Amino acid sequence: MLLAVLLVFGFISASYAVSPSNGGYAGLFEYPTAQMPGDGKGWAGISWYEPYRPYYVTLGYFPWMEFNLRLTRFATGGIVSEGYGRYKDKAIDLKFLMLEQDETHPSVAFGVTDILGTEIMQAWYSVATWEWENLAITWGYGTDRLNGFFGGISWEPYDWLELKAEYSPL
Repeated sequence: MLLAVLLVFGFISASYAVSPSNGGYAGLFEYPTAQMPGDGKGWAGISWYEPYRPYYVTLGYFPWMEFNLRLTRFATGGIVSEGYGRYKDKAIDLKFLMLEQDETHPSVAFGVTDILGTEIMQAWYSVATWEWENLAITWGYGTDRLNGFFGGISWEPYDWLELKAEYSPL
């Protein structure tokens, strides 16, 4: 069991903020949430977590769809060629919001990571997120790379500060 807590500073808006995971899609650290960036909203960024260094662009294409384009450099991979450098994986991730949160149930989404390219980081998942004021609780199940049941919590005590904790079977 991996439980990590990290302070995340950056481009975080008011309550119900949606923040990127290490891979760029809306999520915790390694795992997605059912939160969506919003129609026409998104972000671009770089993560640096060993052995991966992903560069990503994420866009909420519709209120119910998230599109993530990612290029991941494997820091521990071998040199492919002198001009190319270390191994790189190109990926597209998609997530669809199936059910929005209301009084009786959480938001529910399903998605797939790495649907194009080498597909070595591919996973299918279903995830539910319940939000209340500045707290979000997530649980879900993923195949392949996501490897089973996962969950986590995100708490935003201030508009500029978000705390995350995650249970990860990775």
